[in-house]
Amino acid sequence: MSFPETRPDPPRAPEGLEAQDALFSLAFRMLPEAATITRRSDGAVLDVNEAFLELSGFARQQVIGPTTQQLGLWAHPEDRSRMLAALEAKGELRDHPTRIQRADGTVRRVLLGVRAVTVGNEPCLLTVARDTTEIHETQAKLDRERETLGRILALNPYAIQILDSEGRHRSGNAAFLELFGEEPPRSWSLFEDPVLARNGVLDRLEPLRRGRSIALPALWYDLQEVLKGQPSRLRCLRATAFPLLESDGSLGSIVLMHEDITEWRQAEEALRKSEAHARNLFLTMAQGVVYQDAQGQVVAANPAAERILGLGLEDLRERTSEDERWRCVREDGSPFPGLEHPAMVALREARPVEGVIMGIPRPPKGEVCWVSVSAQPLFEQGPEQPSGVFATLTDITNLKRAQDELRNTAQQLRGVLEGSPAVIFQLAPDGTFLLSEGRGLADLGLKPGQVVGLNALDVYQDDPEVVARLKEALDGIPGHAILSVSERLFDTILTPVMDGGRLSSVIGVATDVTQRARAEQALSASEGRFQVLVDHTTDNFFWVEQLEDGHFLIQGVNAAQARAIGLPAEAMTNQRLTAFLPRSQAEHFEANYTRCLEHGHPMTYREEVDLPQGHRVMETLLVPLQDADGAFRRLVGTSRDITEAVQAEESQRQAQKLESLGVLAGGIAHDFNNLLAAILGNLNLAQSQLMEGSPLQGYLERAERTVLRASELTKQLLAYSGKAPLEVKSQDLNDLVREMGNLLSVSLSKRVTLDFDLQEGLPALEADGAQLQQVVMNLVTNAGEAIGDREGRIQVTTRCQDLAPEDLKGTIPGCPLHAGPHLVLEVRDDGSGMPPEVMARIFDPFYSTKGSGRGLGLSAMLGILRKHRAGMRLRSRPGEGTTFTLFFPASSRALPSSPAPAPRPPRTFSGCVLVADDEPLVLEFACGALEILGFQTVAAADGEEALARFQASPEAFRWALLDLTMPRRDGRETLKALQALRPGFPVVLCSGYSAQGNLERLDTGQGPVRFLPKPYQLADLRNLLADLLDEGIPKNLPSR
Repeated sequence: MSFPETRPDPPRAPEGLEAQDALFSLAFRMLPEAATITRRSDGAVLDVNEAFLELSGFARQQVIGPTTQQLGLWAHPEDRSRMLAALEAKGELRDHPTRIQRADGTVRRVLLGVRAVTVGNEPCLLTVARDTTEIHETQAKLDRERETLGRILALNPYAIQILDSEGRHRSGNAAFLELFGEEPPRSWSLFEDPVLARNGVLDRLEPLRRGRSIALPALWYDLQEVLKGQPSRLRCLRATAFPLLESDGSLGSIVLMHEDITEWRQAEEALRKSEAHARNLFLTMAQGVVYQDAQGQVVAANPAAERILGLGLEDLRERTSEDERWRCVREDGSPFPGLEHPAMVALREARPVEGVIMGIPRPPKGEVCWVSVSAQPLFEQGPEQPSGVFATLTDITNLKRAQDELRNTAQQLRGVLEGSPAVIFQLAPDGTFLLSEGRGLADLGLKPGQVVGLNALDVYQDDPEVVARLKEALDGIPGHAILSVSERLFDTILTPVMDGGRLSSVIGVATDVTQRARAEQALSASEGRFQVLVDHTTDNFFWVEQLEDGHFLIQGVNAAQARAIGLPAEAMTNQRLTAFLPRSQAEHFEANYTRCLEHGHPMTYREEVDLPQGHRVMETLLVPLQDADGAFRRLVGTSRDITEAVQAEESQRQAQKLESLGVLAGGIAHDFNNLLAAILGNLNLAQSQLMEGSPLQGYLERAERTVLRASELTKQLLAYSGKAPLEVKSQDLNDLVREMGNLLSVSLSKRVTLDFDLQEGLPALEADGAQLQQVVMNLVTNAGEAIGDREGRIQVTTRCQDLAPEDLKGTIPGCPLHAGPHLVLEVRDDGSGMPPEVMARIFDPFYSTKGSGRGLGLSAMLGILRKHRAGMRLRSRPGEGTTFTLFFPASSRALPSSPAPAPRPPRTFSGCVLVADDEPLVLEFACGALEILGFQTVAAADGEEALARFQASPEAFRWALLDLTMPRRDGRETLKALQALRPGFPVVLCSGYSAQGNLERLDTGQGPVRFLPKPYQLADLRNLLADLLDEGIPKNLPSR
């Protein structure tokens, strides 16, 4: 307790708090707890605050002046003496427990803080009281509830386990310890339980983490698997998990209820004993006792009565049995009048009343507590008028609930009998049917109870096997047999019931197993078919068993497995792996077998093995087999040779990687060409405006060459992406290589020798000569870099080769080949060679072993080869050099002669041109270039705008220049729309991609169409327009 600060005052007359310091008086009044100032000598009350008046129930004028004893504030007079003695010993009291009595007579528990003060030179006590009555009552109720919960938990027949939020064990009830023998180790967790994991049930636990109850399926447990110190015990358990949530909704703990369903009959018997024990405990519980005065007012009640009625004594004292707040009910639900309460009847009629049943609603939830009430009047002033009455309350709520459950259980048991798929029957000692239930009767054409009263020996007199078994049971011999009745098979159990050594009856349970028997026959046939399949399949099958020393014994193999090992099956059966395999290989196989048995579930993996057929990649499936004791000691395995499939997958992955990079490279090249078109075009416009001899001419020419060099990079990007224009002609491979001779020699170090071995008379090659020469340049340049600063030799070889199917293996993925005649281009160097990890990356864009990559290089070369339907083989080892071998399909065409192009005279133009491009810089340049050539221009930002301008005046335009890729309406759609409005209208299409493919997908039957690749020069545009407008021989400008 806390006190307001006080200080000694000078001597003054005792006139109450009004004479004290204003600050102390204010603090005293504002205290939230009940405070008093009393004279120490006699306990007279000098002043109190409002909190005290509220706690005590007195008015201020009632308490000022009288002593605390006169007011009856102390529940017991000696409480003040004990308080003063404690104050004398300690000098000051804090949290001193005691009880005070309110003005209405009710008693409240309080904690006192007491300090000696001086008021007007007179010793006084400043007392501060905090009401703790509700805290005590709440704690007492909580203790009772905990005791009840503990008793329920201890008496619960189910094995209940309390887990933390991580699923780890915290505690278990007695049934849990009885079932498991001991508590599991701290390392065990529900979410990592090996049995749940082995049976694929762990994923069902996820709702539990989210606060939802779950029911787990029945599983077989070897308790030794969880409790290592326990002997092996195989039990079938079924569990239900209930989450307990924290106030914030998070998972706090888990209640896991285990049900051992291994022996149903023992479990049922244990349940019945548990219910009988619970009823005995209920009947021996202490009764509630309430004492009421002659008017029926409650005077006293024991704790059992408070618990039953749901009210504390102070609340009970405010009521009589006639109080309307009880709202008691009869068993039929009608109101129970207070005048008919046994206590009131006993007072009114002066006689005992026994065993009256009523329901009493209990606050705060309003639950009804059913009680049996008896009343015994107390005669203190004569036998005619009772002075009071004792009412005894027996809580029968659980008894009524148990009776309801018993009725429900009886109904459920009847439902089980009627709904059982088996036939359940009972025979009298003479064989007469006493009971006949179960849905299985329908299979026999009978209804439940139809044969009751008939003699079973007479009913089945034509079936000697059935009659013999029934007679054995009637002689007291239990029986279990498969009996044939009405062309159906029944698994029948006959159990004699003995009473005092004499037969009372025979209980029979017959389960229809006709379908099971047929299934077993089908299974036997299936096993035969499976054996035929195993004997003739190309997959390897084998059966192994783990020996006590941890090694494995071959129990059997199929023919395919024997062929793979290269031994007869008989030579491998009943042999250890080390008997016919190298030790390292046998240990590798046994390690996988051991891991599979330890995990207890199927395992699939790939492995590389050396077999008589060579190095192979195998995909193996291991399936563990569980013995009758639950242990895994055997397994069956199948292995398939997937060497060719793995190689095909690798080829497909490489092709997909190259294709994805190609799409990216093509997009970059297209956008880059747009930018170069604007730069190059504006350079040409600037050049056309210069005076002859201008000093700026040199700067612009150097800038123009730089742009043209940049366009070469886009050619590589387009080549890599497969979107580069392909100018395919019949080429002489040797001529292409010879033309590169001088350039190749200059590009190499003087210490490197370049040799050519070119086979004469090669057939023609359908190819783009420029791109093919780029391939040669890349290969020779890379070979020179591989040699470095030392002396070395590079040899370039050509030849013709007819490829057979076996020659197609080992080519680079993404470059497929077909059998037939091919031209071979081979570049070999004696450089440093490459390790496998470098060879795996040399075709990645910008990859280099000499620091940062500088270009597309070999990756662009792959794009060129794909476009030419060519293949490639690479051989390299560290220290042995590298050889690139390229295979091009040979052509049956003869090599043509190429006449030199005729010179073109200068040309000027006129007329109006419709120009459409979504790139403003390119659009501005195109309009400027055409105006320099003599045209008038009308600009449009996309195809939709171009079509609108054309529709306004179709005859005003001489021709149109359209970008191929535009928003809203692209170049192809705009071309078709323009030529539909005006057939024969000339159109030039521009794009950062190549002409080939773009024009192939266009229907040009409505008018002349030409393609102008970006970037283009002013001279390129002039020459193409001369062809377009004059319908000359050249139709398309070569791509840069």
